[in-house]
Amino acid sequence: MNPKTEKKIVDLVMGGLSLMKVAIGGWKREPLPNKGNRKHLLILGNGPSLLKSIDEHHDLILNSDLIGVNHLSRSPLYKKLKPSVLVLTPIEFWDHEHDQFLKDEFYKTADPLIYDTEWNLSIIAPLTAKNCKNALGYFSKNKRIKIYFVNMTPIDGNQKIANWIMRNRLGLPRPHNVLIPALVVGINLGYKTINILGADHSWMPYVRVTEENQVVMVQKHFYDEKEAQEKKMYNANSKSFDRKLYEVLQKFTYAFKSYFVIDGYAKSIGCEIINLTPNSFIDAFKRKSVN
Repeated sequence: MNPKTEKKIVDLVMGGLSLMKVAIGGWKREPLPNKGNRKHLLILGNGPSLLKSIDEHHDLILNSDLIGVNHLSRSPLYKKLKPSVLVLTPIEFWDHEHDQFLKDEFYKTADPLIYDTEWNLSIIAPLTAKNCKNALGYFSKNKRIKIYFVNMTPIDGNQKIANWIMRNRLGLPRPHNVLIPALVVGINLGYKTINILGADHSWMPYVRVTEENQVVMVQKHFYDEKEAQEKKMYNANSKSFDRKLYEVLQKFTYAFKSYFVIDGYAKSIGCEIINLTPNSFIDAFKRKSVN
């Protein structure tokens, strides 16, 4: 069989399976926050290049609506930039009651959000976080914060089927990195230009296996680059820090492939995604320097 024909058949089968997963989830469409007033959107990743990039793109920041991700609130940059949306989708952030380390990590991020946010903030959480009553209740302390939910059903296969699912907010292409839901939310809010900073994705040189066969990785963020240390990898399925190397590499593959699916979706509705991150490992989006 011709390889192109074989790929089309596989993509259609995978697309059909994606529709089945969406159907099992109940076809539930979650609402989105209101779109901001500016023409362009800027998504702020937490990669180590962000601080330098912020200094270099001052005008872009002033003229863009801002989406932050994950633990941005741990930095003074959070209060300085005042993003209107924060995408916080790791389920271990919300479902943390079973592990003291995860509890501590939750409060490190949640407390500055609650006590420092003096503007209207929309937090995007995974749909499964609706069951995490303690975490959701904690955020009720700040009435300026409103939580929205994104359907994280993983989809794969045919691009047109994936586009339809994303447009209807029923799933995401393999959401193994927070930038994936952030981008799809930005597209669905109606922005025609989405710029990205701080999306280094340069983890691969920092993965290794110890003599005890534990997979460890240094995840460097702009707010802790100098203090970042090797840590075991969390496994959401087992709710333990026991992820295997093949699982880590597989998730890398899923994430980088998902960006091509998202770029295809964006182009199908006239949205341009531009990666402004210097030396980023993401190879799906247009690269461009901004003066």
